[in-house]
Formats: sequence, structure tokens, C-alpha cells
Amino acid sequence: MAVLIAAVTLSHLVYAATYALNADEALHYSLSHQSTLAEAWRMSNTTAHPPLLILVLRFWRKLATWEWDSRLIPIGCGAGFVWFCYGWARLVFGQVVGLVLAAVLALLPRKADSRAQARSSSPGKATKR
Repeated sequence: MAVLIAAVTLSHLVYAATYALNADEALHYSLSHQSTLAEAWRMSNTTAHPPLLILVLRFWRKLATWEWDSRLIPIGCGAGFVWFCYGWARLVFGQVVGLVLAAVLALLPRKADSRAQARSSSPGKATKR
């Protein structure tokens, strides 16, 4: 189980180190780089993106200053989510179901580009005039 999570996390780290930030990640990076926490909160309210991630990135920038470092938090949260779901499914349904669920969650594509495309063509935007 730990090997699966480590392998998938490693592949995400390689991807993060290889490719430039996409539009959503660049927006998160720029919104989080404000001079004060209040200003970062105000800026996070101007977008449909998660404000908690932007505020966490605001504090993270004191530890890490590169754009690449902003990808470490979502990668770590993704690995933690897979581990949590594995543990929950193992307790409720058994070892086999836990492993299957963890494998499915770990191997799902986590590309923000597909989420951004889905968000730009949402039914709410189509009905607004």
C-alpha cells in the first residue's frame, strides 16, 4: 500500500518539477503572494478558487519561495487522501476493498487542466446573459 502511494506521489513530483505552472496554479501563486494576510484573503475572494489553499500558500511562501514549491501542498494532500480512504475502506469493508479503492484513487488523473475545462463549460455559465 505504501509503495503504491509512494510511487504515485513520486510521479506527481516528477511532473511538478518538469512542467511549468498551468493557469490555475499560476493564479493561486499570484493571489497568495500578497504583503499581508488580510490582502491575501481579499484577493482570494475575487476568484472561484479555494480560498483556504490560497491562504495556506501565503504561509507556505515563507518556507519555500519557488513556484514549484506551491505544488507540494496539493501533492501531499492527495497522498494523504488516498491513505485516509484506504484506512477507512479497510476498516469498514475489509483489506481487499481498501486496496482496490486506494489503487483507483491513486491512479486517477489529477490534471487541473481537465477540471478547468469542465468549470469553463459549466451549465451555470451557459445560462447567464
